[in-house]
Amino acid sequence: MPKPLEGIRIVDLSYHVAGPATTGILADWGADVIKVEPPFGEPGRPTGLSIGMRADDGCNPYFGIDNTNKRDISINLKTEAGKELLDEILGKSQAMVTNFRPEALKRMGLDYEIISKKHPHLVYGSVTGYGEKGPDKDAPGYDIVAFWARSGAMLDMVDASNVMPINPVWAFGDSATACSLAGGVAAGIIQQMRTGKGCKVFTSLYAQALYNCSSAISSVQFGDKYPRTRLRPATAMSNAYQCKDGTWINISLYEEPRFPEFLEKIAARPDLAANSEYNNVAGAKRNTEELVQIISAEVGKYTGDEMERKLKENDFAYSIIHHIPDTIHDMQALENGYISEYTHRDGTKTMMVNPPVKFDTTETSFRYDYPLCGEHTDEILKELGVGQERIDKLKEIGAVYQRELGSALA
Repeated sequence: MPKPLEGIRIVDLSYHVAGPATTGILADWGADVIKVEPPFGEPGRPTGLSIGMRADDGCNPYFGIDNTNKRDISINLKTEAGKELLDEILGKSQAMVTNFRPEALKRMGLDYEIISKKHPHLVYGSVTGYGEKGPDKDAPGYDIVAFWARSGAMLDMVDASNVMPINPVWAFGDSATACSLAGGVAAGIIQQMRTGKGCKVFTSLYAQALYNCSSAISSVQFGDKYPRTRLRPATAMSNAYQCKDGTWINISLYEEPRFPEFLEKIAARPDLAANSEYNNVAGAKRNTEELVQIISAEVGKYTGDEMERKLKENDFAYSIIHHIPDTIHDMQALENGYISEYTHRDGTKTMMVNPPVKFDTTETSFRYDYPLCGEHTDEILKELGVGQERIDKLKEIGAVYQRELGSALA
């Protein structure tokens, strides 16, 4: 069965993570994503080197995460011929996605006001660092600054007396933002099919970060305090506890009717299970720090395996707290296809994370390797009806670039 977005052409005019991750999700859903890069390649290609990964033609996992299943055309948008060519491609596409800053888009003639007049059918997906308006609308905004730092998550998600501030996983906020924008672009395409008209779908890293922190932003207005610590959590019923073998386990219970059962079977305090000062949400909140000490002492009597069995037998939500390398071999991730083995161009095999949303009618598949810069230039232009004579002329004047396998990057 065809994938949901098969037959939909989307132009990817973005770089680094938030934009490419959006189109990577849409490509996984079947869209024909055409990645547009300058002749020297988009600036995200070598980023993996910064975290000790390879980033060459044969193996570039960091770039590959968000760019697999795309085709690539290299266009020099500093030339008039290049601009005209992109305009033709947009006219034959259903959507475009960009994460260029507003001022850069305006300078290039690619802002929504101009594009919507030329191509009123086009769904225009945009992600910025801080939003379309306000004093920082044109400020550069990567994941670490616009998502983590500006939202308060970097400083208030950890105990400032021990570690300040958190050093986040790279592209965490980019990936979350991409999921939202991908859904928005898909919804825009449905509207386009119904009305024949395009629309602008836009978000920002900062908007996504605030949305992700929405419970905290609400609760601090009622006296809730951040940062929290494990010894002073929001509730002792949802907290991390250490077992006697050093294993950390996170227990999470929010169903008030089960509080007495938890206090009796896990905390080993049947007296508290019958005490209204402890066996309900309000009482547990008032006595949070005392309950943390009680539960910590009881959990500390067991090994991780023993406590895991105890929680599982009683059907309480929990997880052993893993390190990131543990996920590569996690059978839950492997059996669900969340992570799978990927063979890179040079034969190197690594485990790669797949887009999170799946459809029961189709399989996740790698239709294309993540592309080299300009790898599909000729192929794409011919599909769009550009003759060979014009293609040769475009190359001659430096408006497009075709990367041949094995050739050095220009």
